[in-house]
Amino acid sequence: MLKFKQVIMKSTKPTPKEFKIQIGTYRKDRDKNKHVAKNILDSIPLAPHQFDKIQKEIWHETCQYLHSMNMLQSIGQHFIVMYCDQFKIYFSCLEMIQKDGIMILQHTRDGKVSKKHPAIGIMQGAIKNILSISDKYGLTPLALGKIKIHEPGGIVNKVGSDKWNF
Repeated sequence: MLKFKQVIMKSTKPTPKEFKIQIGTYRKDRDKNKHVAKNILDSIPLAPHQFDKIQKEIWHETCQYLHSMNMLQSIGQHFIVMYCDQFKIYFSCLEMIQKDGIMILQHTRDGKVSKKHPAIGIMQGAIKNILSISDKYGLTPLALGKIKIHEPGGIVNKVGSDKWNF
């Protein structure tokens, strides 16, 4: 006689209610956690003290945008720090490339060889990280088009839908 093991399938983690509201897929009849406390910040936090001028500007712009979308949470501040750090890496690499040039000379036994500046690879990695974090928070034009804002009075306005009308 064959015995069958019961297989328990793991499902994906549930999407937070606030995010579903923002992207327009929230349904009250499917809300299981009706009494979950919001962790939305009331004001824009100060930038970390170790940030330079550019990082502080990016911090302020990003936090201001997320706060206006009612998506600024204390748990997300670490991701905003990473976002600002990636911009610092990007701009540092850009300065190195502007100073040294795209190609550098590497000395070998046979002479000099022209190679791509190592900062280019680091800069490309920073760009990928910036775009990845931007996409998660709706900071890219494509992600921005998917997010909906619930305005007072129950009117839903899709962000970015009224922009770029030619």
